[in-house]
Amino acid sequence: MHTPDTQPYPVDTTVHELGASERLMLMTLRLWAMPHHSPHKQCPDWRTGLYQCGAGDQACVAMDALMNILLSYSERLMDVRCTCNTRLGIDEGCFLQMLAMLQDNRHQAAQAILADWVPLPVQGMAVLCAIHLAEALRRAEVLIPLFSRQPAQVFRFEEFRFRRLQQADDACATRSGHRLH
Repeated sequence: MHTPDTQPYPVDTTVHELGASERLMLMTLRLWAMPHHSPHKQCPDWRTGLYQCGAGDQACVAMDALMNILLSYSERLMDVRCTCNTRLGIDEGCFLQMLAMLQDNRHQAAQAILADWVPLPVQGMAVLCAIHLAEALRRAEVLIPLFSRQPAQVFRFEEFRFRRLQQADDACATRSGHRLH
């Protein structure tokens, strides 16, 4: 469960509001998903940014394994947008927050995010892949900051999840071509 200092990014945060490390991982996520959105389109290599920042093979293997688990076992459609979209998707923000939590050694909080995507039997595999990814990024000095809000705000996870599921369903109905399936 999220605490007030580790809440997900606000829905539709602009990409321009993100730092360089966050943008790197957002674009890596979107590029990884691109062939699944447009299987007949030639897509740029999603690994390029990870190699250029020095995270290399370890980050690429971990990212690919994590994303394949999410793709294979996700219990719902994930809000992963096209690379040209200037707004952060719900699940994209959760992905960034999960990496930040893992880099901050908050494994249980990160696993709570994964629990919203995959069933319990595969959460262990997913969290191990995510830990390896976060560590490879940390070694390359690609640090994802924890997103935080003012302490006065109270976060109600169940309400957030309900709204997110509603928004994801609504968005899927109107933009079915921009989802990871």
